[in-house]
Amino acid sequence: MTCIDIHTHAFPDHVAPRAMEKLSAKADWRAVGDGSIAGLLRSMDAAGIHRSAVCAIATKPGQVEGITKWLSTLVRQHGDRIIPFSSLHPKDDDPVGWVRRIAEAQMRGIKLHPMYQDFVVDSPSLMPIYETAAEYHLPVALHCGSDIGFKNNPIPDRAAPKRLAGLADALPQLRLLCTHMGGWSMWDEVEEHLLGKNVFLETSFTSAFLPPERLADMIRKHGSEKVCFGTDWPWNDQAAERAIFAGLGFSEDDVQNIEYRSALRLLGEKNEG
Repeated sequence: MTCIDIHTHAFPDHVAPRAMEKLSAKADWRAVGDGSIAGLLRSMDAAGIHRSAVCAIATKPGQVEGITKWLSTLVRQHGDRIIPFSSLHPKDDDPVGWVRRIAEAQMRGIKLHPMYQDFVVDSPSLMPIYETAAEYHLPVALHCGSDIGFKNNPIPDRAAPKRLAGLADALPQLRLLCTHMGGWSMWDEVEEHLLGKNVFLETSFTSAFLPPERLADMIRKHGSEKVCFGTDWPWNDQAAERAIFAGLGFSEDDVQNIEYRSALRLLGEKNEG
C-alpha cells in the first residue's frame, strides 16, 4: 500500500532557512522539518509516504512564474515523489491566463491562501479563477477556517466553512480541496455546513486540536472517499500523523481511501491499487 500526503510545503534551498525562520516566528508553532526538498524526502522515507504534494503560496503579485518554474524543476528531478501545486496571486496581471499556463506547465493543482493573499474565498473576483481551474480539471487547494499565524485577521470569516459550502454549490465541477478538515478551529461550522458537500477535505492540523472520536466521526460523516491524508509538513511530523490516523479504528477500505485513493480521485489519476 502506498500513501500520499496531499499537503506539504518546501522551498528552494537558498530560501528555506530564511522562510522557515520568518514563518515560525509568525505562527508561533515549532516546525519539525527544515523546509527543504531533501528534508521532505527524508521525512517521506521515514514515514513510508510515497508521494507528497508540495503546495506553494504566492504571497505577492509577480511570483507565479518563478514558483511554476521551480516546481517544474522539482518534477524533472523527483517526478515520482513530488506532486506540484503551484500558486498565483489574485492580484496578478491576468490571473485567469496564469491558470491556463499553470495547467499547460503540467502542474497538478493550485494553492490559494485567503490570509496571505488577502481575499475572501467566495468573492466574485475569484470566480473566473475557479471557473478556469475547473475547465482544466485543475484542483484548487484552499486554506480553510482560521489560521494560527493570523490571530488578528480583520475578516475572521474570509475562509469560513459556510462560504466554502456556497462556493461548492455554485461550482460543482470544481475539484476543491478544503484544508484542515474544512476549517481550522471552525469545526462546529464544518459539521453544520460542509460535511457531505461535494468537496475534498484533508486532515492536517486536526489531530492536535480535535478529540480522536470527533475527528473519526467527521471523516465518516463526510465520507472517507472524499478525505485525503495531509500533514502540512514541515509543521507536523509525517510519521507521527500517519500513526495517529492508523489508530482511529477505520476499516481497511477507509484507510486506503484516506491514505491514497481520495488523493488519486482529487488528482484525476487512475487507482492501480
